Amino acid sequence: MGFCFFNNAALAARYAQRRHGLGRVLIVDWDVHHGNGTEDIFYRDPTVFYFSTHQWPLYPGTGRADETGEGAGVGTTMNFPFPAGSGREEVLGAVEASLAPAAERSGRTCW
Repeated sequence: MGFCFFNNAALAARYAQRRHGLGRVLIVDWDVHHGNGTEDIFYRDPTVFYFSTHQWPLYPGTGRADETGEGAGVGTTMNFPFPAGSGREEVLGAVEASLAPAAERSGRTCW
């Protein structure tokens, strides 16, 4: 459903894990559209934390706030669907209020 033939973020995350031995990877997606493909790839994966801010219900209409992962991946997805016209204030607010504390709660300053 996305705009890419290859999911560059997902490929880079797996490459970093396999090539460089990273145990955990953080993907931060802050644009207008929800990265439903990236979310889907890692939705059950506890080693990749996916954080998305996007305008909703713009295409593809996914990325509800209650989508937080499944199985071993519960809690490793954070979605912030904002109304059209949202920008810097909302995105930085989500990073400061939610992403930074989630990283700290995990016992790591870097995923």
